[in-house]
Amino acid sequence: MLVDRFGALPVEASNLLLKVMLRVLAIKAGVKRLDLKGSQLSLGFSEAHLKNPAGVFDMIASGGRRFEFTRDHVLKAEFSKTNSAGLLTQTRNILKEIVQHVNNQKFM
Repeated sequence: MLVDRFGALPVEASNLLLKVMLRVLAIKAGVKRLDLKGSQLSLGFSEAHLKNPAGVFDMIASGGRRFEFTRDHVLKAEFSKTNSAGLLTQTRNILKEIVQHVNNQKFM
């Protein structure tokens, strides 16, 4: 956690840092477009940057009803209703999972 001499970061600053982290993870996952509308996440992939496309399909298959892959090659996930910080955290976790599957990398 990032804390300076003035105390804890405001929620807005924490969310900004989380969004920057999401952008970095999206690039590592081969995601070229990330949309979070309400409680639905949509991820569009860049074929040029996806090292192991089969890994995404393995993740979808192991996720049961949690994920849906559309005809236009967009991965969709529906989140439980929560606040914006919770939605961003769930998005981060899915991106980490995708990175692990497509690049064979592990995160803590």
